[in-house]
Amino acid sequence: MKKKIAIFKRGNRRVALLAAAVTLIIGLHFSLQAQLFNPHGKRDPFVDLTQALTEDKPIFYSPPPISQRPPGLPGLLVSEVTVTGLAVGETSKIAIFRGVDEFTYLAREGSKLFDGHVSEITRDTVVFIHKVFDPRGEEETERIVKRLYSEEN
Repeated sequence: MKKKIAIFKRGNRRVALLAAAVTLIIGLHFSLQAQLFNPHGKRDPFVDLTQALTEDKPIFYSPPPISQRPPGLPGLLVSEVTVTGLAVGETSKIAIFRGVDEFTYLAREGSKLFDGHVSEITRDTVVFIHKVFDPRGEEETERIVKRLYSEEN
């Protein structure tokens, strides 16, 4: 440490200029990082809204084709299942679904689907919590109630 101070005192301008330049660059780097925008879930106020709406980005989320989703019930959308039966006992509740793939699935409360999960099963309805993505890409949830499918209705 004393040797470096001695070098500066001897008048070695190159070392002093290099040290000053490094200090300036490091200080500039940290001051630029402090000025970055961190949205914390809010939209950037400096982005032009008219430009964001006219870009060729998809406004609505479209799920991948069924062939690229996981197999079984976790690969089906809430809109792709029909309630075909319900078994409600004192201790357990089971819903019977028919998917667009023409297979029958059994589900309990908490069973996962591709875009939601089974929230509640009653004697004649199944309540789903459906995940929806708004145009800004933020995830919201909505409650969907499906009634027992019957041939008479």
